[in-house]
Amino acid sequence: MPRASRSLRRNKRLLIGAAIVLPFIFVAAFGPLLPGVEPYELDMRNSKQAPFQRGLKSILGTDALGRDVLSRLIVGARISLMVGFIATLGAATIGVILGMVAGLVGGRIEAAIMRATDVIMCYPFVVTAIIASALLSPGLRTILVVFIAFGWTGYCRVLHGVTLALKEEAYVEASRAIGGSTWWVLWKHILPNAASTIVVMATLQIRIMILAEATLSFLGIGIQPPTPSWGVMISNGREYLTSAWWLSTMPGIALMLVVLGANLFGDGLNDHLEVRL
Repeated sequence: MPRASRSLRRNKRLLIGAAIVLPFIFVAAFGPLLPGVEPYELDMRNSKQAPFQRGLKSILGTDALGRDVLSRLIVGARISLMVGFIATLGAATIGVILGMVAGLVGGRIEAAIMRATDVIMCYPFVVTAIIASALLSPGLRTILVVFIAFGWTGYCRVLHGVTLALKEEAYVEASRAIGGSTWWVLWKHILPNAASTIVVMATLQIRIMILAEATLSFLGIGIQPPTPSWGVMISNGREYLTSAWWLSTMPGIALMLVVLGANLFGDGLNDHLEVRL
């Protein structure tokens, strides 16, 4: 434990990533509940006000409809992080279960699962999500369904290989020899040994989900106005880049920081778990 603790303190990427991401998580969880956060309030008399021009009332300025940019960023953070976490959790659950079952059971079940995985992995995730979202009705529910439906393949492929390696271990063979069921072996032996791999993959996939949601919203087939979304804010602000640069710049910076923090945290977590192992 002392050695792992020292390794954690020395892991700068993990600490920097956590320092970037945790404030956004806090803002997403509690920011919309704070007084003064009004992302939908219109004030055409104060449209496109520059940051700090109105003092503390609109620190990051207002958009073309006079709505507070900071308030919309706060609510947009909740949507972006919610999509990232929920979609990643759903995709990881499906992929982990299918990958472990395919690796442990084998036979026709393994062949069917892995061929389905290969077919879905042939198509780029973001491009496939764009096409599927365009064919369906845009919205938060559609985004989550599409991301989960096409995001599980990486987990399935990796966990399939991990399970194939672990099931040859003596303790797994002994557990099956004394009558342990497939689900018992998966839950008690395979899953704990693959937990570090799953956590690292999920941490890195969150940023992919957040970027994909912003991309779909930017193209108009994701989160729909007037619901605040960083992608929608960037898209709406591109018409005013010369006269109101902050409309696209502020959500762009927020998106960049979250993705950067998730990358650093995922890489640092991977290094830390490798040191522990």
